[in-house]
Amino acid sequence: MQRNSGIVGLKELIAVVFCAAAVASANAQENTLELDWPLDCELGINCWIARYMDRSIDKGRLDYRCGTRTQDDHNGTDIAVADLAAMARGVDVKAAADGIVFRLRTGMPDVPVTQETSEEITKHSCGNIVILRHAGGWQTSYCHMKQGSIQLERGDSVRAGDIIGQVGLSGLTEFPHLHFMVHAPRSEPGEEISTDPFDGGKLEDGACDVAPEQLWRQEIDYQAAAVMPPVIDSRQRTRETMWQGQSPILPTNAPALIVQSRGFHAKQGDIWRIQLVDPDGTMRVNKSVEQKSGLQRVTAFAGIRRPQRGFKPGRWRASVELFRNSNSLGRQMSSVVVE
Repeated sequence: MQRNSGIVGLKELIAVVFCAAAVASANAQENTLELDWPLDCELGINCWIARYMDRSIDKGRLDYRCGTRTQDDHNGTDIAVADLAAMARGVDVKAAADGIVFRLRTGMPDVPVTQETSEEITKHSCGNIVILRHAGGWQTSYCHMKQGSIQLERGDSVRAGDIIGQVGLSGLTEFPHLHFMVHAPRSEPGEEISTDPFDGGKLEDGACDVAPEQLWRQEIDYQAAAVMPPVIDSRQRTRETMWQGQSPILPTNAPALIVQSRGFHAKQGDIWRIQLVDPDGTMRVNKSVEQKSGLQRVTAFAGIRRPQRGFKPGRWRASVELFRNSNSLGRQMSSVVVE
């Protein structure tokens, strides 16, 4: 009798263990957030990762792969679009997961920050923003959106992939991009834990190159640098004009044709290969330019002066390619009509 009773007790114990495991598994699934890409764009084609989250616990920079593709205390992922013209055409921001609109701000203008406006804008550094709450206590935030593009109200339900606004230039930024943040469930009231969607790590946790546990529904490869489409212009672009759109037409009597590369986080010693081909297919510029210092935003340029009879009419094509230790990190092309 005691033996039979012992057998029944063991079965009950096994049942309890399996039940507990099932509950734990269900809770784990509820507390795991799966994210869709939050922009209507193709990474590396018409949008680029400008910065990852900072994982360094000191004043340095450390991304999730132990690189320096971030800045100190950067608490999200910056996804840049090509220029202000792309922003004007409209790049949709999409909900990365099902959720409820928790907070939003909509009234800030799309203007680049300056030294004069920095202090005031810093009070609302995210600019126009939507914060979504998700199952399990997770939150996602979408910053710097275009003024007038957010057509939501607090409490609205959204599904993953729903359009919640467009990329803009509002808040503390100098170039059009989405600052995307993920916050894990709070362990204490008032505490938000910024989470890296590329491996599940935390802001400034000191960890990098660990076993990846991406929150992205479809895994996204690490980008060692961002190479963006070059600009062809008659003059060299400045910091203030770098993000203006490419003019579709330049005159034959332009003073020069200059190809300017653009990107993020090239390192000292990287090589830019800059080429310009005329309408007949003749290579007019083929120059290698060494990156002199590692910067968050990088540029290089090469070009030709106007010939005596002016530039040949037709479509001119440019390409830029960035090399590190003879390995290509990306190539981009653009063109302009001369007439």
